[in-house]
Amino acid sequence: MLSRLLYAGQVSLTVGLIAAGMSTGIGLVLGSIAGAMALGRPVIMRLTDVVLSFPALVSHHGGGLVGPSMLTIILGIGLSYWPTACRIVRGLALSLRERTS
Repeated sequence: MLSRLLYAGQVSLTVGLIAAGMSTGIGLVLGSIAGAMALGRPVIMRLTDVVLSFPALVSHHGGGLVGPSMLTIILGIGLSYWPTACRIVRGLALSLRERTS
């Protein structure tokens, strides 16, 4: 029973870790850009607001239109949770920028 549970958990861990890494990476890059450059801040934050306006369930089920696969699940989860990381990184970048000046 334990070996079946561990074998079945591989898929869940793979999807979770790759999706979390993808959403964190996207949020880190966009949040850093939004925190460092005043020119890109409004565009990135409006994009973040647009993504946050869609419920996560709708984003996840949108991948079903393409076809059910592990890749579409990873993309759906990763592309719907990056705004949280983006807002956190942007806030940290802005606070560091104000502290050093």
